[in-house]
Amino acid sequence: MKPEWNFDVVAQVVNLSHTLEQLAERHFRRVGTTASQGMLLMFVALASERQEVYQRDIEHGLGIRASSVTGLLMALEQNGYVERRSVKDDARLKIILLTAAGRALISQLLEARKRLLEHLLEDVAQNDLENFTRFCDMLADRAMTF
Repeated sequence: MKPEWNFDVVAQVVNLSHTLEQLAERHFRRVGTTASQGMLLMFVALASERQEVYQRDIEHGLGIRASSVTGLLMALEQNGYVERRSVKDDARLKIILLTAAGRALISQLLEARKRLLEHLLEDVAQNDLENFTRFCDMLADRAMTF
């Protein structure tokens, strides 16, 4: 493969990623939160279906620093979307819980995500989606071993 073509592919992937990040940020702003806060809320919603969620779970699950998670949780708590409760046996640990307002916001976010995916993937063949997914997986695997 020609090096120019390789660069074009990487540039397209980066451009798509940037475009989707901007779209997500605009969407989250419309419902009164940031993309980072929204992603954290979504993580808590999904993870809490299986287990209690602690700050360290968020740090590991989203791959972000403890200080960043603390700041995001503080903002979400101030806005009434999450609650932090102390653990009976260890006051240092706090369980992260969604409030009713947080669950309502999650419902809005999931519905908007569904509409977005329907729009983006309208008239896209299943075969094209499968090929794209395989291609992205291959690029990610190769990037990790470079």
